[in-house]
Amino acid sequence: MQVHPIFHVSLLKKFIGNLDSVQTEVPDFVAEVTTGGEIKSVLGHRMTPERTSEYMVYFEGETVADARWFAAHQLPQTAVTRR
Repeated sequence: MQVHPIFHVSLLKKFIGNLDSVQTEVPDFVAEVTTGGEIKSVLGHRMTPERTSEYMVYFEGETVADARWFAAHQLPQTAVTRR
């Protein structure tokens, strides 16, 4: 099952504000995984078009809705080993 956000164009609103406060750097998800909480569960596996493995995981203190896809090399080996 693949989940992706879908919304109608009528829900869009014009941005009013200061663009100086917008985050311009992409967060480093590798650091988040290695320094974040314990992995609670691996929910899924998929192969990318480049033939690399990705795993959907969520962490202690998060809900299943917060689960994200991570490349296999971003996760500790124990998280992707079958038991």
